[in-house]
Amino acid sequence: MTGFDRERRDELRERDGKAGSQLEPPQLTTPRRALWSAASMFAIVAIMFVVFYGINAQRSHDRGPTSAAITTPSQDQTTGQR
Repeated sequence: MTGFDRERRDELRERDGKAGSQLEPPQLTTPRRALWSAASMFAIVAIMFVVFYGINAQRSHDRGPTSAAITTPSQDQTTGQR
């Protein structure tokens, strides 16, 4: 903050009659803005879920069952000991 900004703020406080009073901390978020932020976040997460779920479903559908595991009867394998 430059000196000019401080001087201008002091002038405005004096003009409004708040020269010696404590300033309230600024409210950065209003309830309405918080609600919109939460709704936007939910929408983004929902869209990402749908996109990745679709990609996953498409990949597993494209692969499909390539081949079933077929086992043939084979001779018993031994370790060579009797």
